[in-house]
Amino acid sequence: MVQMKNSGEIGVFIKSRMNLLGLKAIQVAEELANAKGRDNYNKNQLRDLVYKWINGERTPGIDYVYYLSKILKVSIEELLVAGEVCEKYENRPYTLYAVAKSGNIEQLEKIMNTYTPDGTCVGENYDEYDKTILDYIIEFENVDLLHYLIDNNYMHFDFNQVITTIRIGGQCSFADMYEKLVRLAIKYDDLKLFKKLLCRIVPIFRNPANQEVNCFTKTLYNRGYMLSNETILLILDTREIFKYLCSPFVANEEEWKKANQGVIYKDGNDAIKGIHRLSASFNNILDLAHKYNHNKLSELEKIAISHNKKTMQELSDYYPSNDYKIAEDGVVYPGRIGIGCLTILGVLNGKTLGE
Repeated sequence: MVQMKNSGEIGVFIKSRMNLLGLKAIQVAEELANAKGRDNYNKNQLRDLVYKWINGERTPGIDYVYYLSKILKVSIEELLVAGEVCEKYENRPYTLYAVAKSGNIEQLEKIMNTYTPDGTCVGENYDEYDKTILDYIIEFENVDLLHYLIDNNYMHFDFNQVITTIRIGGQCSFADMYEKLVRLAIKYDDLKLFKKLLCRIVPIFRNPANQEVNCFTKTLYNRGYMLSNETILLILDTREIFKYLCSPFVANEEEWKKANQGVIYKDGNDAIKGIHRLSASFNNILDLAHKYNHNKLSELEKIAISHNKKTMQELSDYYPSNDYKIAEDGVVYPGRIGIGCLTILGVLNGKTLGE
């Protein structure tokens, strides 16, 4: 039966690998320091730590186990797991690659709740190929496993930030990882994942690193990005995501907070919150459908006309004195703050549909 080695067993294994490779403790210490990029690291102190590992006094922690495995030319599993280790990489029971490829949620839960003697979670570490479980889940497009990570609070999203206890492996930045997840959600028309990534009332996501992100296009607003034409064309061919972005709605509390970024209305707040909206991306979707004469154009125009008619009636009910204005871009201003209710077709010179 496969189980985690204790500190003594790990020490014996480390010593045997060092002897086989002709490595002394100070050499291992130097390689660890170089691998971790610490020029000012005290190699003598690190050498003493290596001795403690060899003697079973300490177990290599999460900050060292990945690099130590590379130095000893073994897998993390060989270093930490007692018993027979499968020669075939993808069949090893604790290999992140194998778990992600199999799509086995039970096995994923197992590695996310398996700890080394020093408290390191197997599923929250890199493997010997500098990848994490999240890298492999995206590579093999295992959306079910991705939902498991989200539902169990291993990860969530804040604009383009992937907030996670799981290390982001390889050369991926947060923005790169975020883009891959957006593309995955659209490819499989996964509305649950898409809604976690993007709020329909706020199409902007911030990219502090100012990196190129292909599925978004740069805007002047908040130095951020919004859905690119390429991404919108993909969304036009989805069913659930298209419906989510193109159906009129009344903003829920979460959407309301995100839309207004903490702004608190004192006058007419309840009225404004009750007015039907379309997603902040709808005008872009409508314009692009018109540009390419997409087969959903007629449907989109009907949605826009019906929505505008209904919204105009709601505005009249809430503001009988016409205490609001409509800008050329279709944004409704009941006060100083626009609520973005109406929609326009850009190629019609800014005229509101249904006028």
